[in-house]
Amino acid sequence: MCIAADMGRVYEIAPVFRAEDSNTYRHMTEFMGLDIEMAITEHYHEVLETLDSTFKAIFTALETKFAKEVEVVRKQFGGEPFVFLDKTPIITFKEGIKMLVDAGAVDLDGSPLKEDADLR
Repeated sequence: MCIAADMGRVYEIAPVFRAEDSNTYRHMTEFMGLDIEMAITEHYHEVLETLDSTFKAIFTALETKFAKEVEVVRKQFGGEPFVFLDKTPIITFKEGIKMLVDAGAVDLDGSPLKEDADLR
């Protein structure tokens, strides 16, 4: 509704409750979710750029503002510092298909992938 009311971007950090019958200790029925809604004005890369900058801001803040807390968690559970590139590579669909072909991927019938392959 906010996007339809000309708010370009809206986000929400809130608890999520999944009403599922789960009997395992590994199934999370309650967790914190990050929902981002945005109007795309020119290209879907706007979404990629927004998500990229959002996650980089989160990772950087965790390592700086919450260094003590992160260290406590690492002592108990292990883990390495967050590592990410300053500029995240974005490849086109055509480049991705070429990478798959170069790696030996084939279509369902065994033939080489076409440039406009349907990746099922």
